[in-house]
Amino acid sequence: MSTADDVPDSLLRRARLVGPDHLAAIVDEHARLLGATSAHVLVIDLQQVALGHLDGTTVAVPVEGTAAGRTFATGVPMWSGADGAETYWCPLLDGVERLGVLGLTAPERSDTLESKATTFAPTVASLLVTKALYGDHVEPVRRTRELSVAAEMQWSLLPPRTFGTDQVLISGALEPAYDIGGDTFDYALNGDVLHVILLDGVGRGLRAATLAAIAVATYRQARRAGRSLEETVRELDSVVAQQSQIAEFVTGWVGELDCATGSLRFVNAGHPLPQLLRGGHVVKVLDCPPTIPLGIGHERLHVAQERLEPGDRILAFTDGVVEGRGATGEFFGEQRLVELLEHEAASGHAVPEILRRLTLAVLDHQGGALADDSSMVLVEWRPRPH
Repeated sequence: MSTADDVPDSLLRRARLVGPDHLAAIVDEHARLLGATSAHVLVIDLQQVALGHLDGTTVAVPVEGTAAGRTFATGVPMWSGADGAETYWCPLLDGVERLGVLGLTAPERSDTLESKATTFAPTVASLLVTKALYGDHVEPVRRTRELSVAAEMQWSLLPPRTFGTDQVLISGALEPAYDIGGDTFDYALNGDVLHVILLDGVGRGLRAATLAAIAVATYRQARRAGRSLEETVRELDSVVAQQSQIAEFVTGWVGELDCATGSLRFVNAGHPLPQLLRGGHVVKVLDCPPTIPLGIGHERLHVAQERLEPGDRILAFTDGVVEGRGATGEFFGEQRLVELLEHEAASGHAVPEILRRLTLAVLDHQGGALADDSSMVLVEWRPRPH
């Protein structure tokens, strides 16, 4: 029988030959060796508003107004409950990607259980990531309703929603999460260079999603072949033009950030200009001579440059974010976006939580029913000290 000290290793060994549908049960089994009476693995949904139980036994837990939700939003473990049934909530993280939370219930609060959870929770998170690749048990838990075919395509092509190192952090959001069409994003960190793209295929539904998927595949192929930024954009334009029909195109923002120096090079092909947040305030838009959308032709390709300062954040977004109308017909607008961005940054939230809150504000402005895809990418540069 395993002792509390080797429970994470025992869990890894036990999980080697089980499918994803058995993960919740073996986590619960091993949590009892730590002194817990039960364990609860909660997974965040695609809109990041609710946490679903991996074992499927009870209804989802809202992020707002719950202890589990506060742990998810802040990344800070906490106790909740009453005497005889206290639950210690821990974030489940894959690097900085927020997967959900782990709840360990015990008869009373225990410093020992807290200590053991610091190694147990990361083990559970690692297993959640790997086991999800081998079956469909986890995906339905992440959904509060059925996805459209276009949305299924887009989510399956995405990289992890959030990624970070000691130099850079990037997070992305897509809405409407369950019916997304042409919006998507991609990124890769190669050496010191962060490559990032935000795309919007014209129109809605499956055709827009197909155009965006073609653009992402082209971007990855060019990036992995070592193409320059200029060559990559020209290749994107060429392939989209070959695959598009009349009046079809893709807008995009394509950037390369040297994480060692803070030098940013980018092309803006039909998107609203990104906002630069510095010291808690939006100090400028990242201006760029206009480049026409991808798929129309790029005889004149404009590459802009910006030198970032430590702690700078860049918010890139599609037109659906600022052009969405509320019940009275009022646009969400760039000024509202700037004010919310500054407010959330001043509140001390981390990048993924800032983006989550901005996305909820966009949804709330339109009553939860978006007229157009509305997506954002937020990048933070934090260089290593010399």
